[in-house]
Amino acid sequence: MSAKSAISFLKKAIKLEYNDVFLYHKEKQNAALSDKVRGVFEAFGNQEITHLDLFSIELKKLADEPTIELAPPSGAKSLREILFYHKASEENTIAFYEAFAEVFDDEDFKKKLLKVISDEKTHLHILEKLIKEIR
Repeated sequence: MSAKSAISFLKKAIKLEYNDVFLYHKEKQNAALSDKVRGVFEAFGNQEITHLDLFSIELKKLADEPTIELAPPSGAKSLREILFYHKASEENTIAFYEAFAEVFDDEDFKKKLLKVISDEKTHLHILEKLIKEIR
């Protein structure tokens, strides 16, 4: 993979992770959500911070400073909408990361990326369980 492609991937990954950090931590403050859901969102937000750190460190190795670019808030209001928004976000993130995992030359980073993908799949699985609980 070219350095330019790696930089492009890392910048998008940083945006995806930062937006999830922001939204999970924002939504965990919603008093209308159960303690269980708020705890899940806090744990997910904290894990997204570790992913954000990983991608930021890799971007710095390529001599580019990470910047933060926020996406608009989800606009989801109900628990159902919030969960479905995050489910779709996790699915898109997994697909994006898997596509790049196949073409990364750096084996050390590839192992780290595969761990991030595993974490995101765990998030997706938990979100799917929460969705089934509210049906």
